[in-house]
Amino acid sequence: KTPSFTVTHSGTVTETFTVTPTPSEILQVDKNFFSPGRETLLIQGLAPTTGVIVVAVYNIVGERIRFIGDFQATGGLPFAYSWDGTNDRGEFVGNGVYVILLRHGGGVSLKKVIVLK
Repeated sequence: KTPSFTVTHSGTVTETFTVTPTPSEILQVDKNFFSPGRETLLIQGLAPTTGVIVVAVYNIVGERIRFIGDFQATGGLPFAYSWDGTNDRGEFVGNGVYVILLRHGGGVSLKKVIVLK
């Protein structure tokens, strides 16, 4: 938290704090791997401000393989989405490293996940 001070025309001094969440506070994944027996991967976090959150999955070379959605989020409240390990065509992805991208306002959070079958 970084304090800043505002002085009004009436002479009142007000202290305010600006909190900038780190990516680990915004985006969390319950386990960062898929394996036999795991059917979904839970993507959860805390919305830093009210607005639209865009969630997508990319392969390691940067190609989008799954658009999970764009969702309205309320600032300061948790959110949760899931990925079933499929691409946009509904086919299961192969073994490898994938990146979950979460875009909110001007910020982007990334989380690597591993798919093992």
